[in-house]
Amino acid sequence: LTAAAQEHQAKTGSLVALDIQTGEVLAVANYPSTDPNNRKTLDPAGLRNRAVTDFYDPGSTLKTFTVLAGLESGKFSPSSQIDTKKGYVKVGPKLIKDARAYGVLDLAGILMHSSNVGITKVALGMESEEQISVLHKFGFGESPDLNLPAESAGSVPDLFIKREVDRAALSYGYGISTSVMQLAKAYAILARGGKDLDLSIRKRDAAIDGEQVVSERSAVQVVQMLEAVLSDDGTGKGARVPGYRVAGKTGTARKLINGRYDSKRYLSWFAGIAPVSQPRYVVVVMLNDPGGKRIHGGEIAAPVFAVVMESLLHLNGILPDAMLAQYE
Repeated sequence: LTAAAQEHQAKTGSLVALDIQTGEVLAVANYPSTDPNNRKTLDPAGLRNRAVTDFYDPGSTLKTFTVLAGLESGKFSPSSQIDTKKGYVKVGPKLIKDARAYGVLDLAGILMHSSNVGITKVALGMESEEQISVLHKFGFGESPDLNLPAESAGSVPDLFIKREVDRAALSYGYGISTSVMQLAKAYAILARGGKDLDLSIRKRDAAIDGEQVVSERSAVQVVQMLEAVLSDDGTGKGARVPGYRVAGKTGTARKLINGRYDSKRYLSWFAGIAPVSQPRYVVVVMLNDPGGKRIHGGEIAAPVFAVVMESLLHLNGILPDAMLAQYE
């Protein structure tokens, strides 16, 4: 994390790794950091546990849960065809754009290309309470409850949003705030087939159960869709781990500065799950305010994910997916 933050001139950064079977928090890293034992070089800015205290717009990492809400509403299926037209759509006063014109996409294609136009159409194709209730089920707007100092609850909009432009913005991760820990927990619930879990900073020796908050079918379908994000045409191919199937989502969000979104300052995200055939770990990486030439989550956060996830899988003896299949 430190190496990436320094290379890309990020102001701050955070990383969280979770074991989704036990709910254990395996790693938390923050940049800048400091050694509290060395009083001569003590830096107050490095004492804050930013992964749980600071909250941010999650950007396109939230598209995952908009797609899931669409499936849960019954108004969309994985094969639903969404016309993203010429790469833009006008919603109220706002012109919402994609990087380029993608034409007709299914839900996996929307996630793979991170289409703002496509995800907007998914959000506006259901009721606002269907869109937002799923966010509550995944722990957004609630403290992760780890009993760590100054844990942030972030914020989620009210169930009933009147303006379509606000619902569109929410669909791709604006108008909501989350900590890195909260986002990791949400992806862990997804990886568990839609089962909630309590996180712990203490070791647990056994897997834990949890309440089924969304249908297992929908959760599994979305995880499978997120594999496409790491394909050659996807935004997250930098997160690949050799030998393993990985699912994840990139995010690049404009920063909110003095009440307005700045077009030149960004939050760069990657959230991912592995191995897909038998999910075990979730890692979320966020680099805040990168100052170099590269700013996209797929470019600068995804490679950090890949290094950490590969280490987790190897250190804990998790077999590659092809070998896991032999023992099923």
